[in-house]
Amino acid sequence: EYFIDSFANWEFSARAANYLKQRNVSTETAKAHGLKYDSKRDMIVFPYKNLYGKLAGARGRGVELQGEPPKKLRHYDYTWNHVNNANLVWYNEEALTAEQPVVIVEGQFDKMRVSEVYPHVMANMTAKPVLAKMKKLAYAPAIILMTDNDDTADVSIKKYAEYLDQMNKPLAVVQPPKEYTPEGKLIKLDPDSMGTEWIK
Repeated sequence: EYFIDSFANWEFSARAANYLKQRNVSTETAKAHGLKYDSKRDMIVFPYKNLYGKLAGARGRGVELQGEPPKKLRHYDYTWNHVNNANLVWYNEEALTAEQPVVIVEGQFDKMRVSEVYPHVMANMTAKPVLAKMKKLAYAPAIILMTDNDDTADVSIKKYAEYLDQMNKPLAVVQPPKEYTPEGKLIKLDPDSMGTEWIK
């Protein structure tokens, strides 16, 4: 806990506040998720807890303001005593304790956007399903998988379906439409970019 507290609150950094505003994250949502700012790495810090509400780790997301070049390192998993729990714990894993259908998304911003509509949302923090995390889905009565619209998401949908079929868990898949530029390039869409009405 004191390691997480060593980072500044996001409100004290103009860069962090501007970035969250750019991502349409409200002040209330940012505070509810306990977001911090890592000035050394220029990242928003997303703490996450395990099923029992105990702090389990933190994921960093590089601040990229409009007009700035993309960062080489956009995501960072913080370690403590050489331990990194990103492959073991979902972001907002506590959602499983409600024993309600769980929406699964890829990233933290997706989770925050969907949770404005429905509270029981978890983020995998990667597109790839991990067995240790998948086993925890036994706690959920049903799964709603809300993915991006790219090829990586298509592959992950198949893997989720295989895992959940073995668990005999009902699965629904919701995916943004595949839209392309005039040049034929896929326009990448995710739940965060689709807006509240689409999520509803």
